[in-house]
Amino acid sequence: MGKTLSDIGHKIKVLRQLRGMSQAELAKRLGVSQKIISAYERNYRTPSADKISHLAETLQTTANELYGTFNDDQYGKDLKKVTIWRIVEKLEMLPETAQREIMQHVNILLSKEKK
Repeated sequence: MGKTLSDIGHKIKVLRQLRGMSQAELAKRLGVSQKIISAYERNYRTPSADKISHLAETLQTTANELYGTFNDDQYGKDLKKVTIWRIVEKLEMLPETAQREIMQHVNILLSKEKK
């Protein structure tokens, strides 16, 4: 189900998370306080037109997407993919023996799911 303009804060939060940014990092990039970002995300404040433009650029989207509707399910799936890839990147930094051990555990879990 699509979100409405009144849920622009939800869109900001989801897109921020998809980009792997904290509220503090987004605030720094926009030149505002973390409290302002929190207020945006909770729909206590609405970003000004110039902040929307800067938000869109920073979050790698468009103002239309921030104002328009979007499919929450798709963003949830994208966020899950990003999270999985971040885990994989961290796993690649581990020693090979640790990687093999983790893969054994993953394979055991996957084989249980097939049953």
